[in-house]
Amino acid sequence: MPGARITASKCLCGLLILAVLASLSIPAWGTDAIVEAKRRAANELLRTNRTADGITLLREVIAQDDKNFRDHLALARAYDKLNRSSDAVESYRQVLALIPVSSTNAEERGARSEADRRLKVLDLQPAKVNAFIDETLKKLEVLEKEAESTKNAAATDRIWHLRAGIFQAAGRSGVGGAIVQATAEWQSSGFRVVKGETYRIVAHGTWRMGKGVDTECTGAGLVNLPLREHGPRGLLMATIDFKAPFIQVGTGTEFVATADGTLAFIANETFQEKADNSGSIAVIIMRQ
Repeated sequence: MPGARITASKCLCGLLILAVLASLSIPAWGTDAIVEAKRRAANELLRTNRTADGITLLREVIAQDDKNFRDHLALARAYDKLNRSSDAVESYRQVLALIPVSSTNAEERGARSEADRRLKVLDLQPAKVNAFIDETLKKLEVLEKEAESTKNAAATDRIWHLRAGIFQAAGRSGVGGAIVQATAEWQSSGFRVVKGETYRIVAHGTWRMGKGVDTECTGAGLVNLPLREHGPRGLLMATIDFKAPFIQVGTGTEFVATADGTLAFIANETFQEKADNSGSIAVIIMRQ
């Protein structure tokens, strides 16, 4: 269970800190001793590949003492290891800010050199990735026009799925995506909305609500059947942070966010019904 893992992680960190405190030759366990204990415990966690726990402790250390370049360098390396590039960039920049360019200290010069080298790589990567994404989206737009001109519905559907997947993975501000499976419970899009702002959702594709002949539908659902509590069976719905009120998306809608949070999507089906479903709907979200 997630809660159990978090508790165990906290216990381990606490035991490490106590062990380090006991080993320190400092008369009183004051603030400086606690910070140093956390620093050593964090480095031990990083050394033993408990990177996430080490990051948590290092952030606590830096919150109390942000002038030690070694802490920022260790944090940058940890973020780098987890491929958290933007966080690593921020920490490497802190290393450069804390070490004078004119420093003659071998350790400081080595740290500056490492930070500078990694920044050249990490700062370049986002630009290359964004350029690739933009180029790919333009190619998909051309392919979509060709598919529409030949009335190739299957190709158009696939292109929409590719576009939605790219937007979801890119994590860009103001636009997101999701591929909602007909068999799934609530699926997070990873796209965060801001209370009071307006968003447009466009959905494309078809899915089947069961195995019957007449069970295929768009995100609008099986409109010929009796309505359910939230609309037709198979209706594409959304929510913010998995809480009511629910948004009836269908094949597309515009709404004003009632809270800050992450959008999630689902087909209007009971859990038991979903077992026989198939297909997916591609969703693109845009801030207006």
